[in-house]
Amino acid sequence: MNSSSEHMDFEVLAALYLSGNASTEEVELLESIVKSDADKKRQFYEIKRSWKLAVSKNYSFDKENAWKKVAAITVNEEQGKIKPFYSGNLFKTTLRIAAAALILIVGTYIAYYFAKPGEKSLVAENKVVEYVFEDSSKVSLSYNSVIKYPAKFKSNERRVKLEGEAYFEVEKIDNKPFIVETHNAEIFVLGTSFWVKARKDDPNVEVVVYSGRVALVTPEKKRVEITPGNKGVYNIELTVPEVLESINPNLISWKTKHIVFDDTNLIEVFSVINSTYGSSIKIRDSILEECILTATFSDRTLEDMLSIIKETFDIRYVRSEGVIYVVGEGCK
Repeated sequence: MNSSSEHMDFEVLAALYLSGNASTEEVELLESIVKSDADKKRQFYEIKRSWKLAVSKNYSFDKENAWKKVAAITVNEEQGKIKPFYSGNLFKTTLRIAAAALILIVGTYIAYYFAKPGEKSLVAENKVVEYVFEDSSKVSLSYNSVIKYPAKFKSNERRVKLEGEAYFEVEKIDNKPFIVETHNAEIFVLGTSFWVKARKDDPNVEVVVYSGRVALVTPEKKRVEITPGNKGVYNIELTVPEVLESINPNLISWKTKHIVFDDTNLIEVFSVINSTYGSSIKIRDSILEECILTATFSDRTLEDMLSIIKETFDIRYVRSEGVIYVVGEGCK
C-alpha cells in the first residue's frame, strides 16, 4: 500500500469507493478502517446513505464543466494556497481524488437539498430498529428499510413515508389519520396495528392488519378496507387492490423472533430465517431442498437456529464472504 493511500482523507476514500474509482489497495484500506473503527463505520454509512439518496433522485450536473474546474485547481496543503495542477502521475492521481471529492460534495448537497425542512429519517440496515413517534404511535423497521417523518405532525394528518418493511402500532386520534405513503399507494388508518411491505424493486405494496381497520388507497383514489387477518395487495397492474386471507405465521418474525414451521421444506425454512435475522443462507446441494421441518422457535439466536437444524438433518454449513451455504447428502 503506498503512502498516498495510507494518508488519504477518509471522506475522499469513501467517495472514490462509491464512485467506482477506488483502486484495489484503496478498497482494502477502506474495508480495514471500517472494520476496525466503529466511528468511521457509522460515518461511512452516513456518506453511503447520502450517496444513495443523490442517485435515487437521478440528479445530473454538467460533468465536463465540473471536470474542467477540478482540473484547474488544487490545494497546496502546506501553504494553504490554490495552484494549477501539474502533469504526469501526480496530476492523474490528484485529479482522480479531487473528482471523487467533488462527486461526494455534490451527492451530500443533493441529499441535503432534497430532504424537506424538518423531515427526519429512520434507517434500518443490518438490524431491526424501533421508534416511538410524537403521538405515541410505534414503528418497528425491518432490515434494509427507511422511514421518513416530520419533526412535528400536521394538525389534520400524521404522514410518514416508507420504503421497505415495517410493523406499526398506531394510536387513535379522531379526525387525524395516520398515513403511510409508499412508492405507489397510501395506507390510511386511525388506530390499529398492521404490517406493510413496500420496496421499490417490488411492484407490490402489501398490507396485513392485526387489529382495527386500514384503507389501502391507489394513486387513482381506488380504495379498499382491510380487516384483521386479511391482506391487501396492490400493484400498477391491478385496477383496484385485492383483499386476501393472510396465512403467513412468520410475517413479522423479524420483530417477534417467533417462528413456526409446519411441514415446511428447507428452501422456505431458510428463506424465513434470512428474513428474520437479515442473514444470507443458501442451499448448495439441491437434494436438501425437499427436507421437511415441523417446529416452533421463540427468542432463538441465528446460531441457535442453525445448530438445531444441523442436528435435525444430515447437513453442515460452509461460510464464505458473508454467505452461509448449506451442504449435505440428504435428509435423515
